[in-house]
Amino acid sequence: MRANYLLSIITIIVSVFFLVAAFLTSEAASSTNIGPMGWPIMILLFTLLMGTLLLLITWVKGRNTDQQDKGYIPSDDEAPENKHFHMKNRHFYILASIALYVLLLPVVGFIVVTPVLFFFLAWLLGMGKILKIVAVTVASNIVFVIIFIYLLGIPFPRGVGIFRSFSFLIY
Repeated sequence: MRANYLLSIITIIVSVFFLVAAFLTSEAASSTNIGPMGWPIMILLFTLLMGTLLLLITWVKGRNTDQQDKGYIPSDDEAPENKHFHMKNRHFYILASIALYVLLLPVVGFIVVTPVLFFFLAWLLGMGKILKIVAVTVASNIVFVIIFIYLLGIPFPRGVGIFRSFSFLIY
């Protein structure tokens, strides 16, 4: 609990410090919509938001634990079941999937191969229900396309053949 408080406070302080420095930096001309200082400011605002959320969640959980009776230990019948998915040596599967992703990216393209990788990694790491995994996969792919292609003007690999034609439909 104290580690979460410490991590969130350090994250907030570092984010605020670098945000002030980023806003004081002079802006150079750019051909994109955001500009060279837009990306660091977005990352720092996101980091500040995550640090604040961690602080609030830790504070709320701390209040809930203080309100519960500390001497109560659930019996074996009442103990929550561990329903987390576990696969032995899954780090090798993660490494192999990322290596396969790097090999397939120029051939198949970002739009097709990235959701497949995200879906597989989320399933492998035990994210939960399939519908939740699909929703997070599609949403993250849309966010990446919006940020990198439309805001920053950085193109992704399109792939070859039909995959290239498909990527032209998206961006």
